[in-house]
Amino acid sequence: MGHSTLLRDRAKELLNRADYLLNKTYLLVKEEKIFLSVMRHLIVCVNTLVDLVLYIAKVKEQISEVPKINPKKLRYLHNLKNKFGLSKNQLYFFDELIQTYSKILEIEDAMNEELIQFKRHGKYVICKKDYKVEVISYSSLNQMLRKCKQLLAFIEKNF
Repeated sequence: MGHSTLLRDRAKELLNRADYLLNKTYLLVKEEKIFLSVMRHLIVCVNTLVDLVLYIAKVKEQISEVPKINPKKLRYLHNLKNKFGLSKNQLYFFDELIQTYSKILEIEDAMNEELIQFKRHGKYVICKKDYKVEVISYSSLNQMLRKCKQLLAFIEKNF
C-alpha cells in the first residue's frame, strides 16, 4: 500500500469518526468533550488532506519536499494551485482546500493558545490572548465536516 493510500484511508477514517461523533454521539449527549474531539478530528483530517495533496505533488515532481510546518504547507498550496493545470471547477475545490486549511489553522492556533474556553448556548467559545473570540457552533462544525468530505472526494477523483 502506497503512502498516498495510507493518507487517504486515514482521512476517510477521521471523517467517519468525526461524522459519527458529531451527528450521533454529540446530538445524544451534548457533551463538551465530544465537541472538542470532533474539532480535533477535523483538524487532523484537514492536515492529512493537505499532506496528501503535497505528497501527490512531490510524486509528480512539482515540489522537492513535503513541508512539516503548517504555514509553509499553506504557501506550498498557494504555489501549487497554478502548477496542477486545473479546470475552473477544480480550481474552485483547490481554493476551498486552501480556505478550509486556513480556517482549521486558525481554530487550531486558538485552541492551543487559548486563555479561556467555554461552552455557551450550544456554541464553543475560545478567547485568545489578543482578545479575539473564536465561536464554533454545531452547524459550523457540520459544515466543515461536509467540506472535508467534498475535498476528499475531489482529491480521490482528480489526483
